[in-house]
Amino acid sequence: MPMSFPRPFEPDPGALLERLAVQVDDGMLHDIAEADYGMQAKDHEAVLRPMRDSGFVPEAGWVPQEVLELIRWSEPDEPGWKPGGQGARGHRMRAFCCASLLRMAGEKDMGVHVSFNETVAGLVASLDALDTPFWAEAGSFLVWFMERMAETGSRAEEPFLGTGLLYCALHAEAVPDLSIVALCRWIVSREEAEAQGPMGTANDHGWLHRISFHDLRRETWKRLGGKMAALDLRRRSGDVRDWVELVGTSLAGDR
Repeated sequence: MPMSFPRPFEPDPGALLERLAVQVDDGMLHDIAEADYGMQAKDHEAVLRPMRDSGFVPEAGWVPQEVLELIRWSEPDEPGWKPGGQGARGHRMRAFCCASLLRMAGEKDMGVHVSFNETVAGLVASLDALDTPFWAEAGSFLVWFMERMAETGSRAEEPFLGTGLLYCALHAEAVPDLSIVALCRWIVSREEAEAQGPMGTANDHGWLHRISFHDLRRETWKRLGGKMAALDLRRRSGDVRDWVELVGTSLAGDR
């Protein structure tokens, strides 16, 4: 196993997208296809439809990657934001597009997509906004993707992926306290290793943010950190509460 901590979930590349796909109706699919000012919309939709309907994973290329990436930058909570949708509709679209980009990269070509941390931030934030009941599927998806990253040597953003995985583990059922503590320890250790590595820190924006130049989702990560730190973990062990508070408040910039 490439990751040096007990997996809180078994890897699964498909279950999350299966759950998300049934929430994407034809109107949403059409709006995703139209995201690039309507350019090649029919071509995009022709590929997006089997992705939604049968779990097809296309080769990474302009069609449909361009519109998926445009929707991953959408802000569903900002009225009138285009391209993309608003409210729950927009979050369903964004979650589907973010997960699809990660699936394509993991199965087809890691090299054609950068800024995994920003894509994961959008995915987790949209799942949170939807109050999703399938955190275990999201966790299994992130475990799978992290293993694919490790296999291909793309490990610089692992601490971000681990933090997204932690968010899933805290919201899913039946993840043992020991697994959560081990994951927290690993995140902190990997973040420190990246910050002290040959390239040094990328910027001075604080814990976790400092290890990447790709920071357009910095505020999203901070909000997720604040939410983690505020979780009611009274049923968890003292170690879990201490470690989650450390990770959450450090990510939110409160330490």
